[in-house]
Amino acid sequence: MRVTYTQVPTTDITAEELLALWQQGKLFVQRQEEELPLENIKNNVRAYVRGIRGLATEPFRPKIDALWNDILEDELYDSFFIPDPRARKCRTMNKNGVMRIVGVLRSLKVYADVSDSQLCALLEQRERDCSYRAYLGRGVEDAIRKELKKLVLFFLSDAD
Repeated sequence: MRVTYTQVPTTDITAEELLALWQQGKLFVQRQEEELPLENIKNNVRAYVRGIRGLATEPFRPKIDALWNDILEDELYDSFFIPDPRARKCRTMNKNGVMRIVGVLRSLKVYADVSDSQLCALLEQRERDCSYRAYLGRGVEDAIRKELKKLVLFFLSDAD
């Protein structure tokens, strides 16, 4: 049996009719998720990566926050941070995208070469391993990687 849904205008229905539909099991409500403002998402990412600040290698240690600020302010990377509306676990940011960028930064020697499990434990601030860990090794598209590498090289030259 196929179920069909009919949208009911809220102005043409009484509270009693709504209650009757609900009692019959015929009332379905579709929630509209509020979108999180981009600035809030970026602040959530900043707080998240703060957990691995201590893993920054010597040339990046004093400037790791500035590096992340540059990444977060560049529209090129926004798609890595904006959560998927269908996400079940984390709706405050896209942790998979953040993990991918962290993995690339680790490969560019911005972060110490620690295991995926250790890195994930510090980011998630818990002992257990998590499903986001798999994204550390996924990398990013070549064009994005080149831009990240340019940014990292800029910070290296600026450190001298």
